[in-house]
Amino acid sequence: LSFKIHGNHLEGLAPSYKKYLDNYFRKALSLQSIPLRMIFEASDNPYAYKAKRVSTGLVTRRKIKNQLRKKLSSKN
Repeated sequence: LSFKIHGNHLEGLAPSYKKYLDNYFRKALSLQSIPLRMIFEASDNPYAYKAKRVSTGLVTRRKIKNQLRKKLSSKN
């Protein structure tokens, strides 16, 4: 019987956790004498290679702050 487990960062999975999963499936499904095979398939992160966009949040806030300062200084 085979189980296929999909996920990210499966290369860092401890052997003790793999054994825990094996024992858990055996107990939950009452599979005492049936050999189990665990297949771990890692997928690529779709966002890993995207170029980071320059955030304009700080620039925009600075513009708004400067406009507010001009507006307040013109009232005085």
